[in-house]
Amino acid sequence: MPRIILVIAGLSALLVILIVLMVALGHKPTSTTSQGPVVPISSLVPAAQGPSLDVTPAPVTNAQSFGVSSVSPTNNSTGIALNSPVTFTFNRNFDSQTASVKFDPDIQFEFSSNSNSITVVPGANFNPGTKYQVTVSVPSQSYSYTDTFTTINVSTPLPSSSPSDSPAPSPSTSSSPGQ
Repeated sequence: MPRIILVIAGLSALLVILIVLMVALGHKPTSTTSQGPVVPISSLVPAAQGPSLDVTPAPVTNAQSFGVSSVSPTNNSTGIALNSPVTFTFNRNFDSQTASVKFDPDIQFEFSSNSNSITVVPGANFNPGTKYQVTVSVPSQSYSYTDTFTTINVSTPLPSSSPSDSPAPSPSTSSSPGQ
């Protein structure tokens, strides 16, 4: 209820200001109704002399800026499989034809993209126990993102022991009762 009273009071004050402005400019009503005089708004402030109002709507902007919404493998993850693809998913669509990908250390890879994701597949297995940085750039959005991950550290298998590497068994002498 208090809001309604404030709205009515605001409208009443606006009406008073409008009437005072009309009288100050010397305009007379062009017609009357049961609610009072009717004056066209355009006659209150002539366009050539009065201030102009810019009624161009403000551009609509997306409150959420463009960015990566998910990445696989996750940033700073370890133990990643040597043939694992890297996938970047973005929070909005973009011109995927302008996207680029760079690895450090440099590797051969292929990547595919659609309107909101990029998938990178290594041309050969990643090196074991290696930290990689992959940066995806989307120039149409003036954006780049770097993901860092470390591949699984595959141990070198121990060489099998050969008979010459093993100590020779010591000869045993056995005595049996009755011999």
